[in-house]
Amino acid sequence: MLSAKAKAAGDKIKSLDQDDLHSLSEMIQHEVRHATDMLSDRAKAAEARIRQFAEDHVDDVDKYRKKTVKAVNQFADDHRADVDKYRQKTVKAINENPVPASAIALGVGLLLGLILATGNKR
Repeated sequence: MLSAKAKAAGDKIKSLDQDDLHSLSEMIQHEVRHATDMLSDRAKAAEARIRQFAEDHVDDVDKYRKKTVKAVNQFADDHRADVDKYRQKTVKAINENPVPASAIALGVGLLLGLILATGNKR
């Protein structure tokens, strides 16, 4: 059964006439518009804050990007000779011993394939 409050609310609704319903409808529409406007204003304010934050920090990001590029280039310059020396040694060893080099490459490939296949089953 309905509670006393629910019955009273039902009786109140039954007693509303056309003007009352129209008035309630207008009040609800006004409240919805007001809530929508408030949300819109808050969203615009949040967007403005985000844009300002991005503008304020774009120089920092660019500074760090340049610093990182410089560090990577410096590392590459410092180690280019070493990398080239080891590459030449590797190519020489492969050319002098093609069969063992091919066997090693095949073994490493099989081992990696097994490791990757086992990892996918988990």
